[in-house]
Amino acid sequence: VQKLVAANATPTQIVMSLYLSTLSRNPSASELAAGVALFASPPNGETKAQVAEDVQFALLNKLDFVYNY
Repeated sequence: VQKLVAANATPTQIVMSLYLSTLSRNPSASELAAGVALFASPPNGETKAQVAEDVQFALLNKLDFVYNY
């Protein structure tokens, strides 16, 4: 997450990279849209880094990760 934020990656690039590195697959269209939407209106005024960390945490708790990895 820190490397993506430091490289000034776009929200789309961040979501795509996190899905690939965590679940070894690309996000579906709806997953990508939901992830990018978090960056557009961050909850509680979170920073870009905090939103990216939230996405990463959600992916680590996703059933795909828990049961397949």
